[in-house]
Amino acid sequence: DGITRSSSRPLLFWIGAGASAWCGYKLWGELAREMHREYVGADATYDRHNGDRFISSGEYPASFSLMRAANNERFSALLKREFAPHPSSGEYERFIRALRRFTPLRIVTTNIDESLEQHLPHCAVVQRTDIAHALDLLGTTNSFIVKLHGSISSIESVVMSTEQYSALAQDQTYLALLARLFGSVSLVLVGTRSE
Repeated sequence: DGITRSSSRPLLFWIGAGASAWCGYKLWGELAREMHREYVGADATYDRHNGDRFISSGEYPASFSLMRAANNERFSALLKREFAPHPSSGEYERFIRALRRFTPLRIVTTNIDESLEQHLPHCAVVQRTDIAHALDLLGTTNSFIVKLHGSISSIESVVMSTEQYSALAQDQTYLALLARLFGSVSLVLVGTRSE
């Protein structure tokens, strides 16, 4: 509600972590602290000192890098647990009803949970490896959700650590496609918030 078109360009919603929090998912700081506690209690090879330091300074990708390096299997298992399907909330249902008013509905998100896909099954899901497909879809009446940082059901696609962010930042094809996508739309930010 209250969103009006100021140009003829397609409307694209950027759905942030705040929207997932409406479903009960942890924001990064809370997630990093919870996973850090579990590593401290279960993994002697984990660098607790640097983990504390990174989390205290808000360097969450660096803390996730430490966890992956200490035990990648545990890292994946914890993420799968934390981002398993959650029950919806009244707030999230109102949010979804508001989104459904837009046709076609075009979304990008860095959220790795799959609440959007589950609540908006009419939207094609586009992974970051196929952003060119989202550009093609902009010229149609098809709705879509672009998962810029992967999805929990494909754990190898998830981007959370410093190394993974660095790899994206050096992927010139990915960056060029993102620039084309964002340069072709009017962007609306929803659920973006800081802790």
